[in-house]
Amino acid sequence: VILSLYLLIMTHKVAGPLYKVSLYFDKMADGKLGKVTALRDGDMLQDFFQNFKEMHDATRGRFQVDLANMETAASALRAKAAGNDKLLAALDEMDKHLAARKQALA
Repeated sequence: VILSLYLLIMTHKVAGPLYKVSLYFDKMADGKLGKVTALRDGDMLQDFFQNFKEMHDATRGRFQVDLANMETAASALRAKAAGNDKLLAALDEMDKHLAARKQALA
């Protein structure tokens, strides 16, 4: 009985972090790159999770840089787009895309 209880606890200490990482993978697949929260004290796979968190943060950082660059480009194009309805329509679509990217970072 004691061994069974011990194995149950140890299983949760390994399965919990794997489950949490799989949830983050699902969110990333949906294009959502929110903040990654730490594991519980005593959970196993801390090194693995730290590597995953560093990868996630690097991806999130590149996403933020890309967003800033696209916003700068959209602003520059909008300033020169006076009278060009086709370009203004394309910029409106780009603004929608940028809004979706901002929401993915929340």
